[in-house]
Amino acid sequence: MPKPAEVKPQPEVKVEPNPPAVAPQPGTTAPRAPSAEERLAVGEDYEKVITQLMDMGFPREQVVKAMKAAFNNPERATDYLINVRLININ
Repeated sequence: MPKPAEVKPQPEVKVEPNPPAVAPQPGTTAPRAPSAEERLAVGEDYEKVITQLMDMGFPREQVVKAMKAAFNNPERATDYLINVRLININ
């Protein structure tokens, strides 16, 4: 009859609790997310976004359609280009 395999003791793993969350100091404000207006690309910023997305390999026509569908929100337009097929957007 075979002998049972020898079980070696495992080293003890020390788990430290997560440090407490740091609260903002009185008199300071927490960072805020940009408003919808601040996220929109207009004027010179619009062309910069178009160029950046084209540098990622997307054709200008698709980039312009994505920006139009996203109401000039670069993050949303990028999401459209990567995840959604924009068909028949005029």
